[in-house]
Order: sequence, then C-alpha cells, then structure tokens
Amino acid sequence: MDGRLKVILWLCPLRDLPTEAELTGVITSWLSDEELHKVNRYRKQDSQVQALFVRGFLRAILSQYSDIKPAQWRFEYGDKGKPRLCSKQKQQTGLDFNLSHSKDHLLIGVLQSHHREHTLGVDIEHARQGTDIYSIMSHYFANSEVQELMRLEKNAQRERFFDVWALKESYIKATGKGLATSLKRFYFDFSNQQRQHLTLNETQGPQKKERHFEIYRQLPIIFIGDDHSQTEGSQAEHASTNSWVTTERRTTKDPDTVDTVDTVTLLSSTSHWQSILGRLDSDYRFALTVGGSKGEILLEMNTFTLTNLEQENLNQA
Repeated sequence: MDGRLKVILWLCPLRDLPTEAELTGVITSWLSDEELHKVNRYRKQDSQVQALFVRGFLRAILSQYSDIKPAQWRFEYGDKGKPRLCSKQKQQTGLDFNLSHSKDHLLIGVLQSHHREHTLGVDIEHARQGTDIYSIMSHYFANSEVQELMRLEKNAQRERFFDVWALKESYIKATGKGLATSLKRFYFDFSNQQRQHLTLNETQGPQKKERHFEIYRQLPIIFIGDDHSQTEGSQAEHASTNSWVTTERRTTKDPDTVDTVDTVTLLSSTSHWQSILGRLDSDYRFALTVGGSKGEILLEMNTFTLTNLEQENLNQA
C-alpha cells in the first residue's frame, strides 16, 4: 500500500425528475420505513420526488461497489444526523460516503478502505445571486477570511464566498458534528493552493464523453483558538497539515479597521485533514474533505444518470 486513497464523486441530476409510478415505485420499494417517513414529511410533491431520488441514487451507487442490492443497504445516523452504513455492512464493504444537493445537482462521494478508518464530507453549492454574502460572512466567517475576501475585486468576492462556504460545509460534514462546530473557529488557507484539472466522465446511453474543469488542492485548515484540542480533540488522530491560531484583540481608532486579527501561534498539529475545491461551472462549485489519510487523495468524478438508475433496476429484476 502506498498510502493513497481513492475517492469517487458521483454527479446525479435532480432536474426534470420523472414522476411515473414505474421508477418511483421501484425506488420506494428499496427504502426503509424510516426513509419513507422522511420523504413523506415534505408537503410539496416535487420535494417528495427529489427526496425519493436522492435516496434511490445513493443506494444504486453503493451497489456499484458491492453485490449488495439497492434494497438491502441499511443505514445508521450519527448524533447530528450524518448517515453511514450499519456496522455490519461497513465492515463488509469498507465503504464511507457522504452526499449533498443544491438545485439541479446531487453529489455523492464514496471512498472504500478496509485498512483504517476515514471520514468523508462533501458539499455542492449553487452560487445564488440574491445571497447577502456580507451579512452571512459577519456571522460565520473567521476575521482573517473576511479580511482576505474584502481585498478581492467585487466579482471575485462572491466567488470566494461560495468557495469558502462549500469547503466549510464539507469539513463539518466530515466530522459529523455539523453546525455544532462554529464556522468562525476555522478557516482555509488559499495562499499556496495548487490548481489541477479533473475529468468528469459523462455517460449518455451508449455514448460517453468527457468534460474538464479545475480543482484546487493544498488548502490547509487553520483552527482558531487554544480550545481546538477540546472542540476538535476527538479528531486529533485524523486530520491536513494544519495550524492552530489564537485570537488577539487590538484597539484601533480607525472605524474601517477590524479590531480582531488571527495570529498563528502553533505551526503544526497532529491532525490530518485534506480538502479539495472544484468548480463545475460559473454557477456550481463543490468541495470534499477527508480525514484520516496522510497520503494523496486520488479523485475521480463520474455522472450517474436516470438511465443508469433504470439500468440498475433492470439488473435487480
């Protein structure tokens, strides 16, 4: 083993989903009573259909890694609601997964490892023009993030906001703690980001095509405050060449100067988190964070379409 870990991202469509009973009935038959209850809690039919297909896509994709059929997957949930495989199937398959959806797209990340525990979080974001990014930043971004963003040109500020938001979401989803982790207590260092290209393998029936876009690596997480060992201590054996930071208060007479700065006081920690950012196009970006791997993350991205979902149904017939 060379220490590298492969993560496959699956991009699924959530636009113009069919409502015909033939396919929706099949997916419904795959789900547990608990999942069906969650689907039926949505009042609008289109929201119910989307929730149904999100679960159908997940089950069908997991079955690409195992002879376990879509209807046979069993899930458990963490304290903050993060889904995972039941312990028996986790041990059997070595699979960890996470999912996120935004408007037209569902993103499912899957990694498989039988050798040690890893944790995975993914997020996909649609850059909504109506979002008041400055109000959100004041509540959820670290001071250094706000300062760095405000130095960018106006158009670049909005792009950076959604980049950072996707990265933060992927991290708190990887930890399984969700918003119990303050988003102001950590930030991502973009100063040495490494740009690469990733190929999206698209399948449309018998035809296959490739689409290329940019991804960014070398985005270490900087944790703020000397209480990091308490708030993130359970992950200390996992997580990316990170730094700890203390918060220093400064008094200034300049009303335009932020009076709080982040000062790096410890240049390394024992954690090993790796985060990757990608942009599908001008409207969508995604991020993933993996904990527990010091080696290189090998990233692959495929589409999984309604045709693939229908084929999975035929394979199980």
